[in-house]
Amino acid sequence: MAQPDLRAVAPRRANGWRENIVTINAVGARRWRVRIIEPHLTTPVTDRQALGWVRSPAQGGSRRTVTPYTTRLLTPDTWDDFAALVEANNGVWGGCWCIGFHPEGISKDSTAAGNREAKLAHVNNGTIHQMLVYRDGSCVGWCQYGPPAEVATIKNPKAYEKGLAELPDWRIGCLFTGSGSRRKGVARAGVAAVLAAIAHAGGGLVEAYPEQVAGRDPQRGAYLHTGPESLFEEFGFARDRRIAKWRWVMRLRISA
Repeated sequence: MAQPDLRAVAPRRANGWRENIVTINAVGARRWRVRIIEPHLTTPVTDRQALGWVRSPAQGGSRRTVTPYTTRLLTPDTWDDFAALVEANNGVWGGCWCIGFHPEGISKDSTAAGNREAKLAHVNNGTIHQMLVYRDGSCVGWCQYGPPAEVATIKNPKAYEKGLAELPDWRIGCLFTGSGSRRKGVARAGVAAVLAAIAHAGGGLVEAYPEQVAGRDPQRGAYLHTGPESLFEEFGFARDRRIAKWRWVMRLRISA
């Protein structure tokens, strides 16, 4: 399977911001171009503005602009945006607050209030990487990622460790899209921004743990909290090994 080419090309600078066009050549001759405006590389990349998708003419047809989104990292400054989305969606899967992939995970004694406080502590302590996706100024979804020490609690750990030959540099954990914004490319925008951020940070081996959707009945909700396999295939992720009936370890190596 061909590896994608994830590169920033033709940067332009204006008013303290740098514009990059990130080209992602994925499997099946798919090609996506992501326009990202970010601070100069001398400043922390905490805000990405005007994120949009353009379908390549090589895919057969005219160029097509898909709904633009803005992406920002989850930090103390964006906590309220994240919390508003969680609260509008019943705490996310009954009060998880997206703490399940963190080292402490969720136990039978966990509460929604406790999960909220644990998540906020990670944000305040800087022990988190999570890309928030915005539309019209409101947070509509996210893509969680980080090194294994941060994204430490994954499903099916025994099966995962049994076939483990090399730990990844990065893991993609939870993907979530708020009610009313689903099936509109929010998760795709989040994953694209995460891969761009990883490339900016030096690249490395990236793992995801999506659900297989081919050959099974349609799934909803928590079943797809790690995303569908088809989404990661678009970016060039390849199956590494199966760790559950419908769950795969998928990998992608990204250059800086």
